[in-house]
Amino acid sequence: VGVSNLVTVHIIVMNTVGSVDSSVEINGMLTRCPVIIDGDRFGFSVANIGDLDGDGVNDLAVGAYLDDGGGSNRGAVHIMFMNTDGSVDSTVEINDTTTNGPVLANGDSFGFSVANIDDLDGNGVNDLAVGAYSDDGDSSNRGAVHILFLDNGDVTITSSSGDSGDTVSSNTLSYTATFSESVTDFVVGDITVTGTANGGSPVASNFAGSGTTYTFDVVITSYGTVSVSIAARVATDDSWNEYNTASNTYTLTISTPTTSPCSRFAILGNCGTIAINNDVYRIIDTWTNVPTTEVLVGQPVTVTLSTPNSPTHTKIPFASVHTEVFSVPLNYEQSAHVDYSIMNNQVTYVSQSQLFQVAGATHRIVQDPDAKNLEMFEVVFTMIFAKPMETSHVVVETKNKFGIPETLYLMSALKVNENLQQALTLEEKSKFSIVDPESVMKPLGFVDPEKDPSHYVKRYLTEPKYKEWFDRNFPTYTIYDAIGITFAEYQEIESQLVDPEPEMDPEPEMEMDPEPEMEMDPEPEPTKKEKSKRQRR
Repeated sequence: VGVSNLVTVHIIVMNTVGSVDSSVEINGMLTRCPVIIDGDRFGFSVANIGDLDGDGVNDLAVGAYLDDGGGSNRGAVHIMFMNTDGSVDSTVEINDTTTNGPVLANGDSFGFSVANIDDLDGNGVNDLAVGAYSDDGDSSNRGAVHILFLDNGDVTITSSSGDSGDTVSSNTLSYTATFSESVTDFVVGDITVTGTANGGSPVASNFAGSGTTYTFDVVITSYGTVSVSIAARVATDDSWNEYNTASNTYTLTISTPTTSPCSRFAILGNCGTIAINNDVYRIIDTWTNVPTTEVLVGQPVTVTLSTPNSPTHTKIPFASVHTEVFSVPLNYEQSAHVDYSIMNNQVTYVSQSQLFQVAGATHRIVQDPDAKNLEMFEVVFTMIFAKPMETSHVVVETKNKFGIPETLYLMSALKVNENLQQALTLEEKSKFSIVDPESVMKPLGFVDPEKDPSHYVKRYLTEPKYKEWFDRNFPTYTIYDAIGITFAEYQEIESQLVDPEPEMDPEPEMEMDPEPEMEMDPEPEPTKKEKSKRQRR
């Protein structure tokens, strides 16, 4: 229902049996619908013109043969870009004021009839035949048919950094957006940029251009993918119509950094990468904002420093990784940190709060998987946290072969959460074993896989020094977690120990509280009961 003499278009959504599922009325009173006035006769003719804007929904051409847009009763055709629910997303009016549009006179009644005549000129867009039954031509009211060759306002994205689908090594990706006709009102916010690079948040910048050609960049701070596209109807043509189709999607994968911008004094900054577990970040600035990696107490955390293995910026004689850095004090030496001397292959770590359960470091030379003949020199730090840590910056300090230090900050990079199951009492853990009785941890390093678990349970229950050693060095583990059995299996072994004689094996030696590699005490011959137990297991 509209104002008198406006006329409307009804979209009827049908069922397969011919009944009406729903309907939508389109008139000048609705948002995004064409601007029409009394007597325009909007809807007198309607044609399906196919998917003009490439959004997967067919669009409509609707005649309003008494429209006064260019003059009295000259007529108009409204191109309506449709949504899937039958509503109108946007409209474009074609009349005698439209660039390359029809030449009309008052009373021509352009739009009295409309027909889709397919793609006459081969540009991929359906064209229209529009009747103007009162057109004067050579004489009064002889009528005419106007053939309208439609253009969908194509926009194409290209890049000088590589072909779409390529894997490239670049700090800056440069793009060009080219429209098929001159547009205005196109801004950097109209560009959609997605991907896994830059911590999953790549953005467009350095935007410039006008008319048909616009340029922009995506600056890379960490490895991953970058996909760039432009949505439909974000640009405005010379007739002030939102008239572009959706662009192609241009995807590049960023792998290794270029070596040309590396300073001979820099080790990682603008030259290498830092990875926390599986997340790799290219370091361009001293301060780098990265997503927070979250782990649980007892889970390993790796921090990998990587730089091209070449003479000009080769190797890392010394490196350290600092955690428990909640602000950036002048002296972050008070933080928990792991130091590694590559020349001496020596690791030391300092944690006044006893943050680490174990920590270490190593170095290696690896072949870059994405670039031929490119070796990377890497230092890998591994830390297992003994207790939770609030979100902390990760500070990486290196020294090059000249002794020149470089300090890099990964802001709010790491958080260690409580491992609730490890923190439970034996009684509480037994409740979990009912829910998941087969869930067991991987045995710790001191466990000999050739020994029956009852050996360790017996020692823990009968030797006070052994129990004291275990509880001191593995405070976040229970004995059955440490040796890789369930609580139910632990209870069964415990129930079979009848008046055991304590073994007098010496306490295993520990250096800096690492896990012992193997117990060195001799094992007594197993009893018949133990042999039988092994066979059953």
